[in-house]
Amino acid sequence: MRTSEWVRSLNELRQAVQTAAKHAADVDRDARIPAQAISELRSLKSMSAIAPKALGGAGLGAAEMVHIARGLARGCASTALVWSMYQRQLASRCRFSGGVARLKELARTAVGEQWLIASATSEASTGGNLRSSEAAVADLPAEPDRVCLVKQATTVSYGAEADLILLTARRGADAAPGDQVLAAVLAEQAQLSQTSEWHPMGMRGRTARVSVSRRSFPAISSCRPRLRISRRKP
Repeated sequence: MRTSEWVRSLNELRQAVQTAAKHAADVDRDARIPAQAISELRSLKSMSAIAPKALGGAGLGAAEMVHIARGLARGCASTALVWSMYQRQLASRCRFSGGVARLKELARTAVGEQWLIASATSEASTGGNLRSSEAAVADLPAEPDRVCLVKQATTVSYGAEADLILLTARRGADAAPGDQVLAAVLAEQAQLSQTSEWHPMGMRGRTARVSVSRRSFPAISSCRPRLRISRRKP
């Protein structure tokens, strides 16, 4: 990004920081997502800061991203945390498409529409081991081009507000716990059920909940990390 563009972006972000600061107290008190600040960041197209320019993002580097996160944190730590977590999910979605056109288009849409992306990688039965899953992707005999899964996650940060959720699961019922796929599931394709409550303490504003995610989604949305595709249908 050119210096002039970077300076203009910082000036525009000041409004988002002010909005974040204005609502920081009730975000912390109610442990809710900083909706007003996120809306402001969306309007500024700042939710796609880390996405490459080829996909419509700003293509910012690590130093620039840290600078923005630090500025947001001065107004509201929860806003900075949600924004930073989201950027990690967006970067994953933009990078790991495996050359599949539909997955690349999904990333482009996420950037263009400033989607909020959450992740469900933890699981109640795996003791915090993110490279192991009990949940498994299952074929649907009546819908050969779709799959489904049921996953009991320990937390899904801002999951209820997300437009897209990235989930890890075993590639099939007979797969080993570490033989995982990464599924990109749209909000309308998921069913989230809160199964318990917790006090987030220093991690307020994330609305993290223990949830179960379930419903069918296109098989092409399920892919292995490291650019290898699985569950692909002819």
